[in-house]
Amino acid sequence: MTITTDLKAISKVKVGTSADYAVVRISINTKRVGPETQTRESYEEIKWDLECLAEITLPTSITALNETLRSELAKIGLAVTLTELGTSRNLPASGAGGSMIGYPRTEITDIPDRSFAQFQAFSFSAISRIPFVDGEGIIEHTTQTDTSTSSTGIVETSVSGKLRMEQGNDATTYINTNIIGPARTAAETLGKGLLSRISVTDDTTAASYSYTVKSSETGVDGVTEANVEDRTTKDITGRRVRTISGYAKGANASTFATSQRVAEAANLKLLREDGPSLPSVPDGRVNFSYQYVAGVIDAAYPFVFTTRFTEQLNGGGGGSEILPSIWFGANPALRLGRKLPFTYTQSTEIEFIGDFANVTLNPVLAADNIIGTPRISKRSDGKLNTLRYEWTYIYSTTVALPDPRTVIGVS
Repeated sequence: MTITTDLKAISKVKVGTSADYAVVRISINTKRVGPETQTRESYEEIKWDLECLAEITLPTSITALNETLRSELAKIGLAVTLTELGTSRNLPASGAGGSMIGYPRTEITDIPDRSFAQFQAFSFSAISRIPFVDGEGIIEHTTQTDTSTSSTGIVETSVSGKLRMEQGNDATTYINTNIIGPARTAAETLGKGLLSRISVTDDTTAASYSYTVKSSETGVDGVTEANVEDRTTKDITGRRVRTISGYAKGANASTFATSQRVAEAANLKLLREDGPSLPSVPDGRVNFSYQYVAGVIDAAYPFVFTTRFTEQLNGGGGGSEILPSIWFGANPALRLGRKLPFTYTQSTEIEFIGDFANVTLNPVLAADNIIGTPRISKRSDGKLNTLRYEWTYIYSTTVALPDPRTVIGVS
């Protein structure tokens, strides 16, 4: 809609590249706004309330006029220009060096009782926020610090804040680089841990954040919480197993978990290693478990690490055969027959870490009395190997069984 010779505008307004609309009344309000907890100013809020006139070029075009007003003047983020007697001022468009994101905001309202002839009256409202930016591009930054102390004297400090920056800046990057990063470094220097969180909306120039500094409960730098269990058990087979397991939290959790692994010794070998795990989400917990087996290097088996040794000897037999004689209608008659030999068995089993070729198991009774060859059994379970020999002996007379052999430290 253009301004005709019937409507001479002393003042006019437009939004972006829209047409000019006559202004008959102007009210301007300006205020400066800052955080309630600070004295610095964050932005200047400027509001224009204008009473305007638009001209209907045809008697039947009022609907088209209203649609034009709506599409041209009801906007967000476009510059608003007010001209008075040839001098203009504006509310700058949203962007770096201009209004804050989402501003200016404009709206229009019909004023039917002030419309006359071919002129339609309407009110026009525009509001903008012009930020005050410091040297780092910050418009507003507020923080709150909370400190709590547990009954055991553990101190925990939590910091939360909100940051708004000039357009063209990334609030998350600033927070990580200038706030959370230095806080984490300082906490780790004191042997404490830090947990952080950043929340961002579609407007990347603004973000809220929080972080918590936790005192170490372990006395270890960078480990805020840990649990370690060290126990040794003996299973039903006689094997002794030592297990060191637990978890840790904090910047040095992985280092702490690795340090719980003890060095192998003459009587201790690492059997299984589980961890350190990758830090879990969201608490950064690192789990670990180390399993060792106890054993010895015995003089009888010097080339392997023996973890378990068992031996069993059994014997029986002798006497004579019993030969029954049976007649019809009579009770059986029992007579002694041939004399029987004495039979003995030996079962020897060794569990070890090493090669089968380096282990030799020997009979404890006379080799000349062995029946056939020994029964041999081999089994592997990870690092552990098991070798088992079984012998059968036969004698004409009874033999005193020796005590089963043992391996000191594992039997």
